[in-house]
Amino acid sequence: RDAAILAIGALGDGRTVPVLARALTRAETEAERQKVEVALVRLQGEEETDRAIVAQLRARTPEPKHYLVSALARRGGSQARPVLLTEAGSPDPKVARAAFQGLGQLATAEDLPTLLENLVELKAAGIRTEAEEAVARTLARVDDPAVRSRAVTVQLSQSRDPEVRRSLIRLLPVCGDNASLAA
Repeated sequence: RDAAILAIGALGDGRTVPVLARALTRAETEAERQKVEVALVRLQGEEETDRAIVAQLRARTPEPKHYLVSALARRGGSQARPVLLTEAGSPDPKVARAAFQGLGQLATAEDLPTLLENLVELKAAGIRTEAEEAVARTLARVDDPAVRSRAVTVQLSQSRDPEVRRSLIRLLPVCGDNASLAA
């Protein structure tokens, strides 16, 4: 069974995503599910395959969605960022965690407002650390320290939730300018 999954990953494309999704559903161990995720990452077909993974993610099927989110992020295709930004707002902590971890690698400066909003509006419990790390990595990709600082301090001035404020305060050193240090 493991050999078949790995072979599908090496030889398959977008048309084999539903087969691997069923394998995710039937997998009995974490190791099996991780092998299916690796197979999804290795599939050929760039955008066609990414679209198939997104379609599977949107389908009302029983497989664990966080493996699909993680595979999409690891593939790093152009379809990944918008989907990850959406999934970061998921109430399912495993899905949101996978999305934030992917965004830590893929998010760009233009994603910063949405990413900060996802941090502020966090619905899934227990993933604040991953959300903060994703925002911190994205802040580091913004060239202008004033832009980084403004993005965080605006959210900080609008938030009254103590947990959100602590998260935003922890991000201020990444901003690296006097305005952020004064906040």
